[in-house]
Amino acid sequence: MQLTLRRAMIGLVATAMASAGIGVLAPAAHAAAGDTSVTFTITSGALSISVPGSSSLTGINTGATSTFGSLGNTQVSDARGGLGAAGNWTVSVTNPTTFHNTTTGGSTADETVPNTGVYYCSGTSNGSGLGVFVPTGLSGALCTTLNAAQVGTGVTGASWTNTAGNSSQTWNPTLLLSLRSSQVAGNYSGTVNQSVS
Repeated sequence: MQLTLRRAMIGLVATAMASAGIGVLAPAAHAAAGDTSVTFTITSGALSISVPGSSSLTGINTGATSTFGSLGNTQVSDARGGLGAAGNWTVSVTNPTTFHNTTTGGSTADETVPNTGVYYCSGTSNGSGLGVFVPTGLSGALCTTLNAAQVGTGVTGASWTNTAGNSSQTWNPTLLLSLRSSQVAGNYSGTVNQSVS
């Protein structure tokens, strides 16, 4: 009797809800998925070199057959962001002019040092980047004609073998000069050029 009455009441409630427009809400439909294509560009920078404007070798006495000294810091910065060989660089060193004795003003062999008597040792470097710095010769007193690069009209002073990305390396190269024992006393002047490519 009670079960029948309960069923009857449920039926009446359902009928009343249907009449009033009330029903069980259906689950909301999910919105359709969408993809957004994203692109970006990494802009390549420049390859540059910074060298000292001047350098002075000191402590050279008459009768000396060689002398050496530091040129000052050379820095190569590569912001090209290359992969592998695309980020390699090489520093070329030239001595386009003969060293002349500016005190005497003469041009004899005893008053000049030809570019074939000029040697460059990069020594090791400090810096950043994924790759390997390849030096030429040892620095300071360890720079000799046997391990240095004879400058002449152009020689590789140092290079970088790249793995990936940017690099920046700084070193203080040693300049070694081969002198005649009869070299005339006085002030000598010449130019050493370093370029990177």
